[in-house]
Amino acid sequence: MPDVNVKTDDIRSTIGQPDQHIDDLAEQMPVTREPDSETTHRRVTVEVARPLRRRQKEGPVEKRLRKQCREHGMGCLKYTSPARAGVPDRLVIAPAATVLVELKKPGGVLEPHQANMHRKIRAWGGEVHVIDTVEKVDVFVNELHKRGLKT
Repeated sequence: MPDVNVKTDDIRSTIGQPDQHIDDLAEQMPVTREPDSETTHRRVTVEVARPLRRRQKEGPVEKRLRKQCREHGMGCLKYTSPARAGVPDRLVIAPAATVLVELKKPGGVLEPHQANMHRKIRAWGGEVHVIDTVEKVDVFVNELHKRGLKT
């Protein structure tokens, strides 16, 4: 077998590992010869395996909240504050109370700036709820509706 010309620069740019590992890797790769050429190369293809995860979103939770509020005669406004980060997503207006609701994807957790803002709102006397499933939406709306019926 003739001398093999290994293009370690190509391998380095492909996998980005230190030189000492590249030469070892190059020696393990199969040798290919280009047609009508005396040049022989070792070609490296590196694939990174990533676990397949289905990203869940908060959209279904938000849609359910809007629907439930509409069915129970409550307002459900999208709330954003250009001046303050971490404010809850929705403002729910019911006869019993006006509350702020932070919606999360199932299993989602608050970011630190969101938790800080929620503490401030509660200290000011506000009511904040964090909801991450459609089942919790149903419980929240039913409880808020019942509070309104008692007054």
